Amino acid sequence: MDVVTAAAYGACGGVVVQAVTFCTDVVGLQQARHVALSRGTPLRPLSSVVDPGIDVLVLVTRLALGAVAGLLFHATVSTPILAVAVGASAPALLRSLAAARTGAALAAGGGGGGDNGGGGGTGAGLAASIPAGDPPAPAAGAPG
Repeated sequence: MDVVTAAAYGACGGVVVQAVTFCTDVVGLQQARHVALSRGTPLRPLSSVVDPGIDVLVLVTRLALGAVAGLLFHATVSTPILAVAVGASAPALLRSLAAARTGAALAAGGGGGGDNGGGGGTGAGLAASIPAGDPPAPAAGAPG
């Protein structure tokens, strides 16, 4: 799939996740209001689940993360639904890529976490803290 198409579908995946989250919040509010009406207690206002400023910010963030994931995985997605799925799972995918990169930097002796390969990281300490495997069993007939 070409890069622009994958990014567009990935962004759609991010929007779908935000729409489902928003709908879940509104349905929860509806149910709480029904319970409050039946009990005669005060109703929760719509503003208890809708905050336009932050909701738009989260929407834009998920849209951007979905587009970035679509860009990164454009060579591995072959259908629109796969690109939407990549965009919907963008936060988890990108977090695992960042963790893999940091883990590789630690294993190579770099500090990871912003330390671009310079010394002084925790790679040697991390490697030393990993226990060695059990020694191999002696061969049959070998003195023990």
